[in-house]
Amino acid sequence: MLFFQYFPCSFATFDSIYGYYPLDEHKGNLYLNVDKHLKMLFSSNAISSEIKTKRIVDIAKEANWDDSMEFQYYLQQDIVIIFSDYFNAIQMLNDKEIFDFWYYFFDGPHPENYNDLFKELYAKGYTLNKNIAELMQKAYSKLLSEKKCDGH
Repeated sequence: MLFFQYFPCSFATFDSIYGYYPLDEHKGNLYLNVDKHLKMLFSSNAISSEIKTKRIVDIAKEANWDDSMEFQYYLQQDIVIIFSDYFNAIQMLNDKEIFDFWYYFFDGPHPENYNDLFKELYAKGYTLNKNIAELMQKAYSKLLSEKKCDGH
């Protein structure tokens, strides 16, 4: 529980603690521990799933793939397992934040590799909230149309 209380609430804070900043001794002090800490966060049962997923969504809605691939990986694995909790947290966001969340979620050098995951989540999401599913589709379509093979 104490770990979660001190875990960042925003992407800016997450990045300043876990980001890679080789030339700034005041940033990224826990870069080498990011994988270990993300495993602890995503596997924690010390707090309710609803509280944990809200924190994760709050970080992801501001994140970018280039600076937080590890976070994205754990999020993609976890959302399939407890989709309804994530969806409840996503519903609390405004349309721009929802779009930004899904854009980050599917971002990477080859977003087309997430097509099966997109279809699965879109089908689940559409039954719960058509607007959120459509924003997911817009974000994913935008990524696919950018066609950048070297990342975004």
